[in-house]
Amino acid sequence: MDCVCSSTCSCCIKSANTIDGLKGEIEVLNAQLRTALEEINQFRKLLDMAPIQTLQVSSSSITTYTLKRRETVGLTALPLEILNHIVTLIDSKSIMPFCQAVPQLKHISQAIYDVGKAFKMKLNMIWPEFWFPVEWIEDDFYKSRFRPGNPIPISGKNLVSISKLTHLLSRYGGVAKVQMSTLDYLEHVMPLLPKVVDVYIQADNEGYLGYWNNDEDEYSKMLVLVQQRGITIRTMDVPTDDNYNPEETSKLLREARAQNVNHWRCTSLESFSFRVLLEFQNVERIDFQGIDPMMEAVYFDGLVDMLPQLKNLRYISFEDCDVDGTSLPALRRGYELKKIGWVEFWDKGVFFGYPSLVWKKGSSAKN
Repeated sequence: MDCVCSSTCSCCIKSANTIDGLKGEIEVLNAQLRTALEEINQFRKLLDMAPIQTLQVSSSSITTYTLKRRETVGLTALPLEILNHIVTLIDSKSIMPFCQAVPQLKHISQAIYDVGKAFKMKLNMIWPEFWFPVEWIEDDFYKSRFRPGNPIPISGKNLVSISKLTHLLSRYGGVAKVQMSTLDYLEHVMPLLPKVVDVYIQADNEGYLGYWNNDEDEYSKMLVLVQQRGITIRTMDVPTDDNYNPEETSKLLREARAQNVNHWRCTSLESFSFRVLLEFQNVERIDFQGIDPMMEAVYFDGLVDMLPQLKNLRYISFEDCDVDGTSLPALRRGYELKKIGWVEFWDKGVFFGYPSLVWKKGSSAKN
């Protein structure tokens, strides 16, 4: 029933005030929705997702969001699934402050801190790639570089700390770097391994990689054991020795199930037969360390000739054995590579950061 009283009566004034109040609340809610939409699109951009134009929300969702905005602001108001995805994109420099700033993620920074404190490790050795603890040995010739030595025993509460960390690595796409020391050591750390690992061989004075004077069969058994446990090997060291011939190398790699590993790391070219790659067409990347151009230039032409037959190989790097890299230009094959669809450029080496010559399939040096 319509009100017939004058506009100055108390009921009309009360109704008008109520309507004005509701209009004000609607304006506030619309402003909050616009702010929410801006924040969501900022993070969608971070995640390489297309922006959205509107938010489809219920009245209960608006009430919940309003309460959250009153209690928390910024990152802490985001859904946990978005926060978890952001964690997968963060490097070692940002992971600690980010997780400390978000209460829901503090268990991650705590796990990283516990392992770092227990083994006196720097952040870049823990996240997102965790080096299982080893002794670090100063190189006899290059005093500025260190190589991994014997594994450090893991026992007591440190087992729990590492287990928590590797569980998080599995959840957030991290990797553990594990030395294939002995079968006993591998069986000891096997329950601690995340879903993905890089396996490497202990270095000697001749270089960062190598499997000199050791039991090659044991190395194969260790790689098989890792894969039998459902763990993915992302990167592996290829055992090399001056006495290996292509048939022996192929046999060892077959036994190690190297056809399941896409990224290989090797020592010098002269102790690695490229004929092996014709059998292992799965390989996408190979990094060579300790290249001596005076001794190994003869192998480069043969490799260039073989590249068209290697359908999946897309990246090869050759890190100089010296810090100045002055000898690497003698190995350049840019003109020949261009004719078969590859490019050549300089980069920082993956082993010691020394100058590295890179061959990459495609028309650009960019990823």
